[in-house]
Amino acid sequence: MTSMMLRRAFVDLVLTPPDDELKLYVDYYLSTFAALLTGTVSLADALYAYRMHGANSHSNEAVMGGQYNSSRKPWEPIRNSVWRLVLGALEDGRGRVEQSFGVHKVEQARTRIRLALRKDAASGWLSRIARHRKSL
Repeated sequence: MTSMMLRRAFVDLVLTPPDDELKLYVDYYLSTFAALLTGTVSLADALYAYRMHGANSHSNEAVMGGQYNSSRKPWEPIRNSVWRLVLGALEDGRGRVEQSFGVHKVEQARTRIRLALRKDAASGWLSRIARHRKSL
């Protein structure tokens, strides 16, 4: 079983959007926030097997560990929606979050997430142009 362990004070500080906006993605929201404000360590190896079954709400297929999105749903709109919620919380909770993590860290986080959203928008725009050119 996998899980995230976060301090209650951190969750209370950053979990500001209504629950219905996050639904299935609160773990992604919290892990994105934590990574932006505190940093991360990345492991390239799959160290677990994740059990998928017919009642999963997000996935359509079985997968055993590894980096594989088994959902047939497009991930980019979901990811970007969560990123915009994180950015909104960083901007709305500016004083509280800055007081907890420092102005520099919060500004870095805002800059990184804005850049990621811009890069994604640009790559989407470029891929639409490429598809259009192929159709000509």
